[in-house]
Amino acid sequence: MHGSVVSIDWGSVPDWLAGIGAVLALIFAAAAAKAAWAANKVQARQLARLDQVDLDNRASEERAQASKIAAWIRMVESGAPAVVCFNGSALPIYRLKIFPVLHGEEMLDRGVTYSVKGPDSSPRVLDHATSVIKAAFVERGPANDEGGGLDWGDLYAEGRISVSISFVDSAGRSWRRGVAGRLERNGPDPAEAESG
Repeated sequence: MHGSVVSIDWGSVPDWLAGIGAVLALIFAAAAAKAAWAANKVQARQLARLDQVDLDNRASEERAQASKIAAWIRMVESGAPAVVCFNGSALPIYRLKIFPVLHGEEMLDRGVTYSVKGPDSSPRVLDHATSVIKAAFVERGPANDEGGGLDWGDLYAEGRISVSISFVDSAGRSWRRGVAGRLERNGPDPAEAESG
């Protein structure tokens, strides 16, 4: 009796090669999946950057005309304030509203409206707006001690008189430029409001 010898069947060489090949295929498939996942993450970041650039370009295009519109107070030779407006774009703007601002407070009830304001080659004094806005300043402003009138020079120098504006650009977008010159969209587009 020879002892009991357990015999293990290790299989044939082709079976071993097939098994090793299958394991290697799984390893390479996992590496390929990991590489594809990394490539997808890179592409997703690139697409997000392109989307942001597209949004920035679209916002810049939308602001192109509006950024060329401004109004401000300027002192004229007589020592009184005048409202100056400039449409430096090549297209008209619509529903231009100019509001007096006294001591940082907009007087929205005393604004002046122009239905259309065409392009300008240089800043222009708006006589009607000047008279209406000066009257609003006189009505609500502090009088000086000497004659009961406003000391325009002091108010102007101290930045206590100014104007703000709102308008619609040629594409129908509504804009507002505040006292400090900051430009921002002013609510929904009229076309969007009508359709919604």
